[in-house]
Amino acid sequence: MYLKVKLNWNVVIPAENIDLNGLMLQKEIMVLLLDDFATKKATKDLGYLVAVTTLDKIGEGKVREHSGDVLFPVEFTCLSLKVFRGECIMIGVKYMEAQKEFQVVVGLEGDYLNLSS
Repeated sequence: MYLKVKLNWNVVIPAENIDLNGLMLQKEIMVLLLDDFATKKATKDLGYLVAVTTLDKIGEGKVREHSGDVLFPVEFTCLSLKVFRGECIMIGVKYMEAQKEFQVVVGLEGDYLNLSS
């Protein structure tokens, strides 16, 4: 099942990439958010993370003392694919944290799911 989810994450922009032009800063935040989102892959609660649909809010940046990097809290909406037991004859679902993947056991019994006509 596809889910529309609102998430809050932090995006850290290295000090050397800070540009005072607001549009370029927003672009840099979006690029770093998409990079982080792509590496996340899946979570147990949300399933597979498919796509960021909207960047809803960029919070006020906070400078990190030792590095000079700036942390921006962001709120965005994304699409995820969550598998549930009992859906499409799914018999069992197991999430593997280390690999950020699901193992799913399925069956081919039911209308239009097997090879017989």
